[in-house]
Amino acid sequence: MSRTTVTTVIVFTLAFAFITPSTHAQCTSTQLAAPFAGDAFANDQFGRSVAVHERLAVVGAPEDDFGVGSAYVYEFDDGEWQQVAKLTASDAIAGYKFGISVGVSGDVIVVGAYQPFPAEQPGKAYVFERPAGGWANMNETATLTASDGANNDNFGFAVDIDGTTIVIGAYLDDDGGPNSGAAFVFEQPVGGWTTMTETGKLTSGDLDENDQFGRSVAIAGDTIAVGADYDSNVAYQAGAAYVFVKPAGGWTTAVDNGKLTAAVPVDFDRCGLSVGVGDGFVIAGAWGDDQVAQKTGAVLVFVRPDTGWSDLTTTAKLVASDAVSGDHLGWSVEADGQVIAAGAPANLFDGSGFGATYLFLQPITGWADATEDAKLVSSNLTEDDEFGTAVALSGPMVNVGARFFATGGYMNAGAAYLFGGALDCNDNQEIDICEIVSGSSPDDDGNGMLDECETSSAVPETSRQMTLLQNRPNPFNPSTEIRYTVSSAGDGALQVFDLQGKLVRTLQQGRFAAGNGSVVWNGRDDHGQQVSSGVYVYRLSVGGHTQNHRMVMLK
Repeated sequence: MSRTTVTTVIVFTLAFAFITPSTHAQCTSTQLAAPFAGDAFANDQFGRSVAVHERLAVVGAPEDDFGVGSAYVYEFDDGEWQQVAKLTASDAIAGYKFGISVGVSGDVIVVGAYQPFPAEQPGKAYVFERPAGGWANMNETATLTASDGANNDNFGFAVDIDGTTIVIGAYLDDDGGPNSGAAFVFEQPVGGWTTMTETGKLTSGDLDENDQFGRSVAIAGDTIAVGADYDSNVAYQAGAAYVFVKPAGGWTTAVDNGKLTAAVPVDFDRCGLSVGVGDGFVIAGAWGDDQVAQKTGAVLVFVRPDTGWSDLTTTAKLVASDAVSGDHLGWSVEADGQVIAAGAPANLFDGSGFGATYLFLQPITGWADATEDAKLVSSNLTEDDEFGTAVALSGPMVNVGARFFATGGYMNAGAAYLFGGALDCNDNQEIDICEIVSGSSPDDDGNGMLDECETSSAVPETSRQMTLLQNRPNPFNPSTEIRYTVSSAGDGALQVFDLQGKLVRTLQQGRFAAGNGSVVWNGRDDHGQQVSSGVYVYRLSVGGHTQNHRMVMLK
């Protein structure tokens, strides 16, 4: 296996980022940035949690200021990632662990504080909305709590947000028995986020003592996944994940639509320590999986059946091609569209436990047992930095936390790393990172997206009969405009398809008049359901002529 080294000057430090591929592709990539906290200090654990959305990244530092905690906001502007804000809780004191979890969607950030000290309080989550003048150092817009919260519930240990819905885990909630766990859903009120209790509470009928349901949570569209890594129904601490689909009447107190477990559960697999929701599938990290060697770990993929979610066992198992004992692959996971990112914070790189993150791209034939498409590491790491403690994925961007990195000489201050190219935006079954490195499809502006997939470099496809323009904006969230010109009136349709060719939405159908036209797609399918992030194809067919373009919806 060959490896090429590319040196890049980045925003906060000089570093390399190597992509060590499996047989799928061979490539090397540079990270866009390695953000550190501007006020880093020993034991902050900056990078214990991470999130990313479009050109906004968030990094949690729960041990900042002796466990008060904080979160840092970075924006990509003029080719650089820059720290623009430090978020803090107005009521936090030492031991609150504000920043143990973070999430971001659009202009809203949510930060968890599970409050284990000083009095083992129930826990909280804090919502921050972008001010009109842009992100700046600030306290919360609103706080979220559980209506039945009790001391030591650990509410806020895990959070996620998508659009106007937030899900929060409380893995020591006692409703199903001591430490059985629960998750809570919050939907944004019409007037905007305000201090409130939950819209609904999620549980399962088979929860038992110490299952720790809610250790991890994830949401995408109308689907929520919740991890219970201590579930012991089949094997001791084999773990499980649960999937919930939004009811027609909205999120309310509900039980799961299905329980997801390994095909052969084994003691201490710890499936569900991390979970993610992709396009038609759910993933669960099983960091204790021993299939390759002791605790090498794995990512378990569960594909939604055509009949809908139900109790399922593994559809596919993803492992590292270079796995060794103690890697802990699956300690952290994230899914976005057809791509999976998974952290292995104890991975051995060049002989020491620096950590690594692996990327997996869904094959055109669907998920099956596989090894990685790319491996992300950084050469400025040292032993036990735990690169891969946390991972986040949105469109082309991957955010990776290394909570024990020594910043500025401060031990365990922590760091985070941002990589681009985590898409297959041109639908050629090769992850974009590899194309950027080889030069076969460049990323000249350094924003992690292939130039050919961006509006600025898109060349309109034209004919004498019609012109279909690239959508704008692209990538987009939550909506995008599709423009076209038809030279002669005719019958036809403007439709959106996924990469498997399945019809997602018919935007316009019938008689097209000659002249210019445009349609706005709001990211919903023909049933009104929000689609998952990923790559879609829009097709204009009029009078026997057809043209296509690709577009990218970001989480």
